[in-house]
Amino acid sequence: IKPAVLQIPVGFDVIENIINFARIYHVNVSIISATGSVSDIILRYSSSLGAPYRFVGTFKILSLSGSFFADHSTTPTPCSSFNIILSREQIQFSGGIVVGRLMTATPVTMAVVTFANPSFHKLPYEGNNKDHHHKTMLCNIDGATQCYTPYSLGFSL
Repeated sequence: IKPAVLQIPVGFDVIENIINFARIYHVNVSIISATGSVSDIILRYSSSLGAPYRFVGTFKILSLSGSFFADHSTTPTPCSSFNIILSREQIQFSGGIVVGRLMTATPVTMAVVTFANPSFHKLPYEGNNKDHHHKTMLCNIDGATQCYTPYSLGFSL
């Protein structure tokens, strides 16, 4: 595990830049924290059946979490999910799973950790096999049915 700081200038897609960084350096990335403002946002609330919502305007990032995992040796298709909580003037909060572009309105700075070759474990373990550390799953388009999607929050005050 290696920490890194990523800064994305105004007018660029945050998620696209995280994915490009991971692919160029052949690493997986998890976001620790992020600061800055974004605009032109498409989110979905926690229900995967819900329709995406588009947020127009500038929003301050309160929290941005998520990870990008890719099997760089076999497929370009990632297993990833990004969750964001935003604020706006008049104490309005919104959040959800990022499903579209997340454009920077100010420079966005993120603290991330990078790592290579993680093992994916399918839980819970079944049976009495005590050698559980060998049960792994690939996280790509062919086997990504168990990809992690974090809880998301959406509300207004």
